Amino acid sequence: SAKQVPPAARSRRAEDARPTLLDVGSSAISGLGGALSSFLGFAGTGRIDEEDQRRWCDDPLGENLEIVDDEEGEEGRTIRFVGDDNEWYAYACTAAPPRIEDGYSFEVVVQAVCDRGRDEIALGFTAVPPEEWPSDLPETADGLDECYLVGYAGEMWRRGRWLKTKWTPPELEVGDRIAVSATFDGFLEVFINGESMWSAEISLRPGDPPLYGIVDLLGAVCEVT
Repeated sequence: SAKQVPPAARSRRAEDARPTLLDVGSSAISGLGGALSSFLGFAGTGRIDEEDQRRWCDDPLGENLEIVDDEEGEEGRTIRFVGDDNEWYAYACTAAPPRIEDGYSFEVVVQAVCDRGRDEIALGFTAVPPEEWPSDLPETADGLDECYLVGYAGEMWRRGRWLKTKWTPPELEVGDRIAVSATFDGFLEVFINGESMWSAEISLRPGDPPLYGIVDLLGAVCEVT
């Protein structure tokens, strides 16, 4: 049977928080200037399912996560940490690459927080499609190959090495929106509640393998939609 949400998470979850669906190309990142693509195929992957862009992949999935329906009955759009405070294995990726016209982007909304370590959350992208993830998943998302991840306590994982960033995630609250984008002009950028927080140069071109959105609930944020 599924483990229960930690008591700390329940105590800090807003009673009246209205879940918002995982959003691709949302208003939070409208400043990118990239409208949603028509979901035509790219890099040889064929047509992309718009609904899959807004869902979490259920296999593979970190063993300390569960995918739940939101209050509007939408399936597959909320992930919840259900492990103990000192456990990891709490990351998931989007079921399809979250494509926008000039790259990739997705947004999550914080649904619950808890007192769990110094980190808040990590999110970013991986070029490894879920069907190629190892059967024995690493403890945290940085153990996957070909990842860009940012957040933690002010660090970035950039395809094999750690970098200290000048930006540290604030203490997030229920209802906060966090978006991340990777664009073909070579930038990884993070937004909170529609405001650009930080960016870094990356190597990304239109012909590169597609990127999947990835979120690691390794810290205080323990549920997102």
